This record gives sequence, C-alpha cells and structure tokens, in this order.
Amino acid sequence: MHLEAPGAAGGPARISRVLKCRPCSFRFTHPRPSPEETARLYPETYGPYQRGGLSGSEVFNRGASTRDRIKNRLKWCVLRQRYGYADLPPPPASAAVNRLGDLLHRPLGGLLYRAMRYYYPRIPQGRPGGKALDVGCGNGAHLLLLKRLGWEVAGFDLADHTVPEVRAAGIRVHTGALEELVSRAGGFDLITMWHVLEHVANPRQTLRSLRRLLAPEGVLMLEVPCSDSLAAKLFGRHWVGYDLPRHLSHFSVKTARRLLDEEGFAVVRQGWSWKQHLPASLSRARQARTRPGSDGRWLEHPVPRFCLRAVGHLLPLAGAGEAIHLTALKRGVE
Repeated sequence: MHLEAPGAAGGPARISRVLKCRPCSFRFTHPRPSPEETARLYPETYGPYQRGGLSGSEVFNRGASTRDRIKNRLKWCVLRQRYGYADLPPPPASAAVNRLGDLLHRPLGGLLYRAMRYYYPRIPQGRPGGKALDVGCGNGAHLLLLKRLGWEVAGFDLADHTVPEVRAAGIRVHTGALEELVSRAGGFDLITMWHVLEHVANPRQTLRSLRRLLAPEGVLMLEVPCSDSLAAKLFGRHWVGYDLPRHLSHFSVKTARRLLDEEGFAVVRQGWSWKQHLPASLSRARQARTRPGSDGRWLEHPVPRFCLRAVGHLLPLAGAGEAIHLTALKRGVE
C-alpha cells in the first residue's frame, strides 16, 4: 500500500510516499529526506517556533469580565482538588466571585474535571516537587504552562527556538542529541512530547532514551497524528496530518500503543485531541480539484466554519479524532 503526496510547503520539490509494512501495519515515509533536505524543512519560520502558539501557556483566562473570573475560579478549584495542584495560587477575583465559584464546583466538580481533561488534555496530574521535561519544546509554550503549574521544568530541542519569556522564567533548554542528554540528566517525573515522535528518524530508539530519562514510576505524555482517523481516510493524500516529508512515521492507535508497550511503557489513558485540521485539509483538497490559485476563501464564511468546528468537536468524542493522546507509565526497572 502506498500513498503519494507532495513535499511540505517551503520544503524541497519532491514526491513522498507513505508505505505500510504488511506484517506489522506500521506506516512510514519513503524516501526519507537527506540531512540537507531536513535542515531546509525546519526554517526559523516553521510554525511551532513562532510566538502565535503562546496562548497554550496560559492556565487562566486573561479577560476581566465576571464570567471569565468565575470560569477561572472553577478551573482553579478543579486543578487544586482534582489534579492535585494544592499550591497553585488562585486567580485574582472578588470575594463574591470566589464564593460563587466554590459553590458551583461542589455539585459540578466531576463534570468540570472531565471537561478540562477534554479541552486541556496536555495538563498533567500534579506531583509536588516534580521534575518535567518537554521534548521538542519549540517556542516553549508548554514549558511556561508547566512552570506556572508548579513543575521544575526543562526543555529539549535540536536548537533553542524558545521565546524570551521562557528564558526570563529561568527555564533551561537542552539542545543537541537526545542520547547526549541521557548521559547528563535524568530522574524526570514527567516527560511530554507533543507532535514530535512522528518527526524523529528512529521512534523506537527515542522512546528508549525517554525511558532512561524518566524516574521510576515516571509518566510519559505524547500526542501524534492518527493515520487511521476518519479525516485521514476521507481526505487521503490531502490530509494535513501527513505533512510530508517532515513526518517520517505515521501512527495508528494500534501501532502507537504496541510501540510503547514493546519499549517498556504501560498506557494508562488514551484520548483524542479536539483540535482538528478539517478546514485546512478541505481547503487543500479543494485547491487540488479546482483552478490553480484557488485559496478556499469560502471556508471563512461563518456557516461552513461553524459546521466544521462542530464536526471537529464530535469526532474525538466518538473516538475518531485526528490526533491520538496517550499517557503511559514507565514499567519495571532499568
């Protein structure tokens, strides 16, 4: 089985294929880009390096309305009582807002907790005094989030692309090869890896290195595109989750869980990201079927955008999201 797709925007002109191993069902990109091509695929303008994603570093809403302050108080109650962040400072609010938030949390706490796990799947359970490492930290948004939640935080990436706020927060970012970090650091209680495993040349070796970096009973949280998703099947080579040739591996739930199990991890939670790429995939498919230069502006109309957002929220609830979210415990001892 193979699927052809053009190279990523800004990358070298090429045709890449997604091949599938018949015995194990694992999908991978062929041919793989050379080191020189790879360097061109990750320029300074690469999306995850930009400031635009810093909104993901916020725990609470910045709005000053009463509604936002009530929502912030409810979030704080959930984070403190359900996630275990007992020392998290409360967001600023009046005494009346705090009383109302506390009153609403009592009957709604369980429902609010499930809602937060859905909308904020990257927030880990708290661990007092815990050390966390974000692998492939990009602009550093998740580093700032973990820091604000009380974690002792470090980052890792091939090069430091973090924004000044990360450096101002005193967060160290390790660069170079992951295997080098293993030799000089470790004992992390939490390692996070958001849309990174599909980029690495050897996912199995990467997971082995992460396992060595984790403390006993350490937690690994990762997210990867799901190549068996409904969107991938519907849009085929136009699905943005393939992102060829940057993505070297293409995981299904089965292959992702099997790889984690074989490398000494026990999956304790599986979920789906509610952030979908349906408009982008639809726009790409439309451009391929219409005249050159078509930009898909019709998607900016409120009605189709509302429909796509609605579908995007329903798919993960139905277990058919575009990205798999897995939480796994380090199993056994070295």
